[in-house]
Amino acid sequence: MKNLIFYFTIISIVLTSSCKVQKPYLGTYVSDNWEYFEIKGNNEFSYRYRHEWFYRYSNGSWTFDKEKQRVHLTSNLSDLLNIPISVKATEKENSFIQFYFPNLIDKFKAGNIKWEVYINNKPYPIQTGDTSFLVIREKIEIDSLYFQASVDNKGWFSSPDYSKIRSEVYKVKGTGLNHFEIFFSERINLYIFHYLPIIESIQVKRKSLIWNRIGDDGKMYKIKYKFKKYSDSQSK
Repeated sequence: MKNLIFYFTIISIVLTSSCKVQKPYLGTYVSDNWEYFEIKGNNEFSYRYRHEWFYRYSNGSWTFDKEKQRVHLTSNLSDLLNIPISVKATEKENSFIQFYFPNLIDKFKAGNIKWEVYINNKPYPIQTGDTSFLVIREKIEIDSLYFQASVDNKGWFSSPDYSKIRSEVYKVKGTGLNHFEIFFSERINLYIFHYLPIIESIQVKRKSLIWNRIGDDGKMYKIKYKFKKYSDSQSK
C-alpha cells in the first residue's frame, strides 16, 4: 500500500512539474497598463482595463514562441479602423439595395453616433432608430462597401479614446446582389469608443516554483505572476 501511495505521489509530481515546464506563463497577471489579464490554457486570454471611472473587459488570443520564450498577445479587436465583419449577400426580386444589421443598429440609438455605409467609397447615412434596415433606392452595381461610425462626445461623462471606428472593406463578388446581412465579429456598443486593444509580445523571465516575472523590455512592463486568482469582489 505504501509503495502504491509513493508511486501515485511521484506520478503527480511529474505531471504537475511537466505542466509547469511546458506552460509556466499561464495564470493571472497585474500590470501598469491593464488592471489585470489572465492567460488561459485554451490559447485565449481575458483582460480588464480602466477608462477614467469605469472598468471594461475584453478578450483575445495568444501564441507562445518557444525559441524566444515570448508570449504574443492579440486582442479580438486589434484595429478599430479595420473591424472584421461577415456578410451574407443575396439577390432579391426588388431593385432596391437593402442592408440588414441584426447585431449592430439596435445597440446604437444615441443621437451623438453617426453611422454611414460607404458603397464604392460613397457615403450613405444610416439612421439609428428602431429599424435594423437601411434601404437605398438607387440602382448601384456594388463593388465594395464598409461601415464607419463617428461620435460627438458632447454630453458624455468622459471623452472617448476614438472619435471614429470603421469596418474592414468587403469586396462584393457577383452581380445583381442587392440584399446584405451584416454581422460584426464582436459585440459593438457605445463602449467601443473607449476600447483598449492589446497587441504585445512579452518575454517570460526568471522561472521558479514561486513566481515568474515577464516583460520589462524597455516599455511599460512591470508584471508579476499571481498564483492566487482574483476574488469575485476584485474582478467586478
